[in-house]
Amino acid sequence: MKSSIKLSFVAVLSIAMLTGCGKIVESTLKNNPDIIYDALKKDPVKFMDALNEAARAAQEAKRADAATKEKETMEAQFKNPAKITVAADRAVEGKADAPITIVEYSDFQCGYCGRAWATVQELKKEYGDKIRFVYKHFPVTGAPMSTPAAEMFEAIAMVDGKKAYAFHDKIFADQGKLRSGGEKYLKQIAKELLGSKADQVFKSRSSDKVKERLAADRAEAVSHELSGTPAFAINGVFLKGAYPIESFKQVIDRHLKAKN
Repeated sequence: MKSSIKLSFVAVLSIAMLTGCGKIVESTLKNNPDIIYDALKKDPVKFMDALNEAARAAQEAKRADAATKEKETMEAQFKNPAKITVAADRAVEGKADAPITIVEYSDFQCGYCGRAWATVQELKKEYGDKIRFVYKHFPVTGAPMSTPAAEMFEAIAMVDGKKAYAFHDKIFADQGKLRSGGEKYLKQIAKELLGSKADQVFKSRSSDKVKERLAADRAEAVSHELSGTPAFAINGVFLKGAYPIESFKQVIDRHLKAKN
């Protein structure tokens, strides 16, 4: 009986530790220094079961708390949208007067970004001219071709914005080819899309303009407290992650409803 009580108490302590109740844990262990050791020694299986259950409970609590905070942040952004810069000379997909602008911060070698690309393709089909799409660079994976691909996109965009998005789609349609083909594959796509103009692209890839654009995108992502990819700003309301299409539609439809 005493062992059971101690184990239950250990579970409570574990939850407290995992959920950040540091002072309670510190005080309890200070007054009962042998409680964890005794419980582990008497019944290690029950101890670990209790600890694992505590960990699961703590993680569920954290997820619930994160979901609540995200919802609160989103509601605040509907009232006061995040300010996203779209330069006049930026390659943009869609009409300038589209009621919905989706800005993506992405990494060409991020697997989750590949999933998100497929979702965005579906959104474009469903909403058509109502969506304007802007691709921004936030290569955070550390993968070797992330930044070279971003540079190539911007260099192509300096020649032809539509071809830049054709390049974008080719990369995300089969990211494995970028991983295996590397620099050779990037140049191959550029030549297929631009022909003789590809030489101009190869020269401008290392230009200050391309470097400045990538640096500006990163700085903007950091300013919005982004730490991973993909992240989307839909008329200034963020969805951080490869969300299912239903989540995008909820935000888009709410914006459209507000405009009518």
